[in-house]
Order: sequence, then structure tokens, then C-alpha cells
Amino acid sequence: MSALSRRGVFVCIMVVALCGRALADFKVPDNGQFTAADLGNFIAAAVDFGKVRAALQQQIDGAPTIDAQTAAKAAYDQKIADCVAAHALSLDGYNWIGEKSLAAYEALLGMEQFTDQKTRELDAQVQANNARFATAKETLATYTAAQKDGRRVMTDAQKAATTQAAAADKETSLSQLHEDTDALTAANAQIQIHQKEAADADTAYKSPPPELDALSEASYKLQKAADREKAMAAADDARRIAVDAQGNIKIDNAHIAADDAHMAHPDLPATPEEKAEIDTLNANAIAAAEKDVTDATKFAAAVDDMRAKIAADAAALAKDVPPENIDTVRKNREAYAQALAALGMTATPVTPEPPPPPPATPPPDEGAMQQP
Repeated sequence: MSALSRRGVFVCIMVVALCGRALADFKVPDNGQFTAADLGNFIAAAVDFGKVRAALQQQIDGAPTIDAQTAAKAAYDQKIADCVAAHALSLDGYNWIGEKSLAAYEALLGMEQFTDQKTRELDAQVQANNARFATAKETLATYTAAQKDGRRVMTDAQKAATTQAAAADKETSLSQLHEDTDALTAANAQIQIHQKEAADADTAYKSPPPELDALSEASYKLQKAADREKAMAAADDARRIAVDAQGNIKIDNAHIAADDAHMAHPDLPATPEEKAEIDTLNANAIAAAEKDVTDATKFAAAVDDMRAKIAADAAALAKDVPPENIDTVRKNREAYAQALAALGMTATPVTPEPPPPPPATPPPDEGAMQQP
């Protein structure tokens, strides 16, 4: 017969007469607790029996006849009873202490396993939150200072890239300025030419050749008037081109000034539009960093409660086991583990019960779907 069973009796012999000696009846304590002395007696009895358990079990397994097997089982049971009696225990007491101590040990293992896992998870979250808090504080300080100075937050690499891009843009702007300046010079020259053409036509209109007769003179003046209008129109077109060129030159100079500013101070705005953009970027970054600081602070403040929740959840795993029993096993865990090994047993840590599955959605009432 087996020396142990899971959550059942530790000794299968329940008839005292088989022990060969009288043992006191065992009374289960009202509080369900065993003492350190009780556990010590159980461990001593289990270790003593464990020294011969394998050999006795081999005799049972290798018995050649039923009678021999019966005799081997009797010897097995008698040895259990002898070991139990030698350490001031009854069979019932040995059984009860064995069952309750195993429950306490498995609860202890489950609590420690649960606590270790959840604590590692929480510690990782705390470490990540600390890093998040430090980053947020640094970001907040960086962007607050940048907002005060009216500058863009940039790395050295970004500054170098901005300076390089500004130098290339300036070359383009200088080339465009040269083209627009040439266009203005050409337009001004055309204005002068067409103004002179208009003045010459007007002079000719007012002083026609004296040898012309009346009809020829009228035709002559008509032609000169047309020449004057054409020259004046051409001068107006040239003036519009000059105005456009002047506007382009102004834009070119503004671009060049912005490029110079970007090359000198790549993190500072060169235009009102850039200033507005930088102000918005800094404000958004400050708001995000402030939120991260607040969230990280709230998490840090809740860590103690989370640790308490882990402890409470761990304790809930042993809700049916007296905490005094767990404490007694904890104080004697090494010796108790040796006793279990001697009896050929391994403990299974208590684990949280899985949450219940969600209720199934009832099928629709087919009758309710029918139209009257």
C-alpha cells in the first residue's frame, strides 16, 4: 500500500490492531492548526520510514505469490505504524498533520511563486516608469528653456544638416537674385527706349514736315500718334516687368537673409512664420512632457498599493489554509522538503484559479423574428 496519497490519507492502514501496539486516539484541533512539535514529529516519522520505503515497496512489487505479496504489504504497513508510534504520533494524527502540512507547503510555494512573478513584473514596470519620468523631466526642462529663448530644439546633427541646407539654398537664392537683377536692368533699359520713342513720336506729331499738303499732314500725324501710343504701351509693359523684378529681388534678398540667419543660428527662427511654428512645436512638446510627468508620478504613488495588492492576491491563494500552519512550514521548510522527498512526493504549488469563461450569448428567439 502506498505511504502517501494526494490530499488524502498519508497512511492507508486505519486499523490500530495491525500496528501491534496501542496508540492514543487523535483529536483534530478545533482551530485546524498543528504545532511546530507536531510537524517535527511528522517529519521525523516520514524520514525514518523513507529510509526503508523503497526496499519495502520493491518487496511488494516483486512478490512471487499472492501470499508473499500480502505479507510484504503487511510488513510495509507495520513499518509505517512503527515509525509513527516511535515519534509520539497516532496514525490518524500522522495522516492529519501530513495532509494539513502538505496543503500549507503547497500554499506557501504558490504564494512565493505568485509573489515572485508579480513582483518581477511590477519591478520591471517601476523601472520603465522611472526611465519615463526621468526622460519626461529632461524633455520638459529642455523644451521649457527653448520656448523661453524662442528657439527650436535640435541635435548637433540636425543643426549641421540645417546649416548645410541653408548654404545650398543661399546659392540658389543668389543665382535667382542675379537673374532678377538682370531682368530689372533690362526692363529699365526698355522703359528708357520706349519713353524716348514716345517722346520722338510726340515731337514729330507736333512738328510735321512743312512740305506736306493738308491730306499728307493728317496722315502723318495719325501715324505718329499711333507710334507714340505703341511706345507708351511698350513702356508700361516694361514698367510692369520692372515692378515684378523688384518684387522678386526683395523676395530673393529675404531668402538670402533667412539663409544667412539659418547658417549663423540654425535653431533660431528667421521669419515670423518660423517663429509661430517653433512656438507651436515647443508648446506641444511641453504639454506632452507634462502629461508624462503626471502619469509617471501617479504610477509611482500607486506602487505601494500595487505591492499590497500582490500580497493580498497571494494570501488569497491560501484562503483555506490557516496562516499559522504556513508559517510553521516556512520555518521548517528544508526539513519538510526532505521528508516529502523521503516519502517519494513532490509538492505542486497552488496557482490562481482561471477566471470563469464569459456567459454564452443565447441564440435569438426564432419565433420573435417571425412577422405576424
